[in-house]
Formats: sequence, C-alpha cells, structure tokens
Amino acid sequence: MGYSRTVGSADTDILLPPGESARSVGSTVKGIKSYFSASAWFRYASIVVAVLCLCIACARVLFSTSLKVFDSSSWRFVTANGTVFMDGDNPFYVVGFNIHNLMEIAMPQIRKSMDTHAPDTVDGVLAQLQQDGVNVIRVFAHTTDPRYPFQESPGVYNDDAFASLDYILASCKIHGIRVILSMADSWKYRGGVQEFIDFSETAPPRPEKYTPPINVDGDFDYSRMTRAQEDYEKQRMMLFFSDEGTQRLYKNHLDTILRRKNTITGIQYKEDPTIFSLSLINEMRCESSPATSTCPEAVQAWISDVVEHVRSIDTQHMLTIGEEGFYSSTKARRKYNPANWAESSGQDFIRDHQAHPGISYASIHIWPSTWQCDDDVASSDFTVEDWISSHMEDARNVLQKPLLIEEFGYPISSSSADSAKDIQNLRKPIVDLVYAYVNQSIHEGNSLQGSVLWEYSLRMYKGAATNQYGISRGSTTYNLMKQHAHSIRHM
Repeated sequence: MGYSRTVGSADTDILLPPGESARSVGSTVKGIKSYFSASAWFRYASIVVAVLCLCIACARVLFSTSLKVFDSSSWRFVTANGTVFMDGDNPFYVVGFNIHNLMEIAMPQIRKSMDTHAPDTVDGVLAQLQQDGVNVIRVFAHTTDPRYPFQESPGVYNDDAFASLDYILASCKIHGIRVILSMADSWKYRGGVQEFIDFSETAPPRPEKYTPPINVDGDFDYSRMTRAQEDYEKQRMMLFFSDEGTQRLYKNHLDTILRRKNTITGIQYKEDPTIFSLSLINEMRCESSPATSTCPEAVQAWISDVVEHVRSIDTQHMLTIGEEGFYSSTKARRKYNPANWAESSGQDFIRDHQAHPGISYASIHIWPSTWQCDDDVASSDFTVEDWISSHMEDARNVLQKPLLIEEFGYPISSSSADSAKDIQNLRKPIVDLVYAYVNQSIHEGNSLQGSVLWEYSLRMYKGAATNQYGISRGSTTYNLMKQHAHSIRHM
C-alpha cells in the first residue's frame, strides 16, 4: 500500500494593500491589473511562498511519523535460547505472513513496468505489514514462477531473480521485518526436489514415459498423471536424500545464497540479521511402505549432513527443517497424525529435529483440509487442538527448542456463493485457534513462540483475483491477524 495524500480545495480571500476595499478594485481585469502595484504583488507572492513552505514542512512531519522507518543499524541475529526466541536480551514472538511468491513482484523488469498506482509493490506491502504488526515474512528462495527461474540450469542463477531477493531483504531491513528463507520445495517442479534430481549427473535419467505433466504454475499436475506416473515420482523423489549429484547441487544452492553479497546493502546473506532463519525444505517427502522403507533413516542422515554443511559456512542464522511435523517412529504419537499415510511420508517429527544439534527450532504446518481430503485414510480422531498440543509438549520436553507454526490457513473458493460463510465457518476457527494457542503459550512460558499465516494475497494488477488461500488486506482474516499482533505487542 503506497503512501498518498489527498489534496483538498479551499476558498481563499484576495489580499489587498492596506486601506483599500474590494469594492475599489473595480470589476474588470484591466482594473485589477492597474490596481496591483509591484510592491503589492511582491507582498502577495511572499505570503503565498511562506504558506507553501509551511505546508511542505507539515507534510514532511506527517509523512515521517506515518512511515516509521526502522533503524536496523543495531539489529542482532534472532537466536533460540531454550524454548524461546531471543532478540538480544528480549524475547521475540513471531507474528508472520507467508508471501511465498514475493520475488515475482520484486523482479527488476516487473518493478520497472508497474504503474505507480499498481495495487501492490514490495515496499507498499511491507510498509503496510509493518504498520499492522507483522515482524516476520516467509518467502521462497527458489523459482516460484516458471517464467522467472531462479536457477536456470545446474549452478547457473538468474541475475534478475537474485536481484529481486536482494531487493526484498533490503526493503525488509528498512521496514523492520525479518525473513524466513525456504530453500527448496517438494511440490513445484521448478525450484523443487524433482528439478534438482533431473539436474544431477549421477541420478538415473528420467524415462520419457514418466515425464511429469506440469501446470501453468509450475506444479505437478496430478490430475493428468497416471497411477504409474505417481508411483514413479514417489520413488524418484527418494533420490533427493541419497543421490550424490543431487546432494552436491543442493549444497551448492545453499552456498550460492549464503555467500551472496546483496547488491543493495552490500551485506553477505550469511552476515545479514534481516534473515530470521533458513528453512531447509518445504514439506519434504520420502514416501514408501513403512515395512520396507529406509526413508526415515535416509532423511535424518540428509538433515544431519546438510546442517553440518550450512554450519561450516553460517554459524549465526537459525535453522529449521520446514516439515509438516508428522509422527512415524513413536507409536504413542502416531495417533495424532491426520491420516494413515502420514507415518509413511518420510517425516518423523522428533527424530528429524534431533538429527543435528545445529537445528535451532522445530516447525510444523496445519492443513487439515488437505490432509484429510480422502475419507478412506483420514483419522477420525484427529483434531487441530491435539496436533498443536502434542508438538508443543514434544518441543518443550523432548526437543527443548522453540516451536513455530510455519504454515496454517484454510482454502476458500472465491467463486463460491458461500465464500463469506465459508470464511466465517471454516477458515476463521482455524485462525482463531492458532492465535489463541500462541497467546496462551507465551503467557504460560510454553514452547510455541509464534505463527506464520498462509498467505498474503499479492495483487500485481488492478482487478487481480484472490486465490483460494489468499488473504487480502482489510479482509476478515487479515483483521484477525492485526488484532493478534496488537495483543502480542502488549505481552
């Protein structure tokens, strides 16, 4: 949201030399011109200039107080101390928004082409979020739109894409907002796990018959996949955690980002406290039969290896995994999973976060509408309350780390005649519940230290529709976030 001023109009009295009345001026233009002497015009102009200068000074004061430019010169890295995030000597409670595709409107060619009255710009969005109490955003440090690839080929990065990430970090630094960088994705092909595997020289080549159908957003189009293709993708995804070439490419991806010097601030990413944390992989999957799977062990070995590699370069930023938080090895905990398939996902919340001491905090996601879409495998006992409570308990008592809800929300079809009712009956209860748990945890000194709502709805052009997950400024859900941010500020 840009800052604008509405200039109104007002009637202004004609200023006349002392001792004269308006009636003596006459009614013709000629009479007016003859009346005003050079000295009178000078006095009139002087008064106008003085008034204008006063208006400009007032406008500067108003603008400076509304913008609240943040002084980040004394910024420190946010750290984890036991189950609490700390900013120096002060606790840091996360009020966050996912804006996974913010890099798209930060692209130099897009910024230059956007009209000054475009609905959303990077600076406008961040200024508004700052004003409304958001202190962390989560963005994807990889391709989110196939038209603007981040990594064009193995080890070759798009300069404009990196420049957009530079711009986001620089703008966040100005606005006092920290950034979680998600380093890879399990769902989109471009910038995702499967692209890393296909880039690898040591991974077996993909048979042509298994070329995945891709939709316009760069995602796998599962609606056009055969069962054989789906099974093949699951098997191939396991290579991300074991193939030598794939691991080398992913580590190079981490190296390239961490060693990058921001072209705007001049700060290397690994030295920039604007970055709240690195999230290794969004919702990782390594799926196979629990009875025969080596996935959990492979995933934990991969986590340990990757964290060790990051810590050899960057010892200052916090690290987390980025998984949903499914339970696998702990039988007593599997009852909290949302569906039967979850224990075969390759995730194991407790062991994954114990894989290396360099993991700073635990993170979970909450998507019951997606997890339980198949009634045949859904757990009838699943509740969001139990999901949050069990992970809070494990983070506090077992892991002894802070817990962050990294994604939560509820999809609403904007084309539905019942969309307003769905927001009230389906999305609002989830958001209210998460915020209530965060507030209670902070009040009681428990492990849950914040949440990151999915997701802010970017508008790149006037009339742009909100997607089913999108939350627009001024909407019911957005206002819930503002109220939550207000309550957090006063804790």
